[in-house]
Formats: sequence, C-alpha cells, structure tokens
Amino acid sequence: RTRVLLPKLVERFFVVSQFARNELIRCGASQADITCLYNPIDTQRFHPDSIARAALRARLGVANQEILAGFVGRIEPDKGVCGLRDAVFNAMDALPQLKMVWVGDGIAKNETMQLAEARGHMQRNMFVGWSSAPEEYYVGLDMLIAPSIVVETFGRVIAEAQSCGVPVIASNIGGVPEAMVENRTGMLVPPGDAVQLTQAIITLSMNDALRMQFADAGPQFIADNFSTALVCKELIEILLM
Repeated sequence: RTRVLLPKLVERFFVVSQFARNELIRCGASQADITCLYNPIDTQRFHPDSIARAALRARLGVANQEILAGFVGRIEPDKGVCGLRDAVFNAMDALPQLKMVWVGDGIAKNETMQLAEARGHMQRNMFVGWSSAPEEYYVGLDMLIAPSIVVETFGRVIAEAQSCGVPVIASNIGGVPEAMVENRTGMLVPPGDAVQLTQAIITLSMNDALRMQFADAGPQFIADNFSTALVCKELIEILLM
C-alpha cells in the first residue's frame, strides 16, 4: 500500500532507476506519479588518477604486472560474497598474478578470511575494512566485482568505479545493468553463478586490451549519464515542469 499510495501524496516522487520505476508500476502505482532520476556521481571526486593508482598499489604490495581485483561493500551473503570468494579463489588457482582487495566489513568476513587461508590464498587477499574514501581503492583496481544476489535498484559502487576508469563485473539483476554498458564498460554475469563469475574474472585478467577498452569507456559513460551536474540539471527541469 505504501508503494502505491505514497507517490500520490506528493507532487514529485523520484526513484533511482527505470527498474525501480517499473517495479512500482507493477505493484499498482501510477506511471504519471513516478520519475526516474539516477544517483548522481561526483566525477570530480571519482576519476582516473595514475599517481593515486601507483601509490595504492605500492601500499598494498601489488606489482605493475599483477592484476588487482576488488570488492567494495558489505561482506555478506546477500551481496554475493559466498559465490564471489569461490570464484576468486578458483581464479587464483589458475592465475598466479591475481590479487584481491576487500573494502568493507560484514558477517561473512571472518569466514571468507578462513577460506582464503585454507585455499592457500591468504597472502593474495587483503581485507582493509571500511573506507570513507573508496576512490582511493577504485583507482588502483584492474577490475571491480559486484556479484549481488539480491535485487539492487541501482549499482552505485560500479558507477563510481567506472567513473574512476575501472572495468566492472556485475550481477545481471535489478537496476544494475542500467549503471553500466555490457561489453563496453564491463561484463554482466547471472547472479549466484560462481562458474560464470570465475570465467569472467579469468577472461578480464588475461585480456589487457579488453580491460583497457572497458577502462577508457567508463568515465565518459558516467559523465554522460550520471554526473552530478547532469542529474542536478534534470532535477531542476523536472521541478519547473
């Protein structure tokens, strides 16, 4: 009832993706009451930075020829962490140059660390906790992985990473596909499919040209669709209608 009635009580009701809009309409809300306005990304804060990249990788002990993958968010089952760690550890079995940084915390962190130790990959997995400046980590990555298995209305983390020039691998779920362009800025995989996620990690790790292609396309895609200036302009135009 809230989803259907609340939009009728206000003059403007915004959602952060077309997926979210369609879901509300499917629940019975009126199309006329709901407007999609994407999450704004501060492209002055989130942008490629070669100096910061080199500094982060030096601090983490990641050599130029090594591949650094990353996860940013809650280290919990809903975020697909169980399948992610299986995929990452399997990929590490095949790729000695692959390392992983986990930015965040959650109920699955300790178990993930224990499994990394059991698989012999603890030295190649870095658990750094929460950061108030995730861009410091984004810029050092060769790929960001966002494997959520629950419906996400948008993919803010993958949008921020792309703005920093980072290729992304994400679950094809909810509004996540709206936050990227498949095969242009990154790769989509079925949620919960650790086998396909493993293959995507290996494919992107072994293809320097593909990573560069995705990395180059990301910042422009974000600037053209989700930049703060653009979203604010759209908001003002909608409010003046």
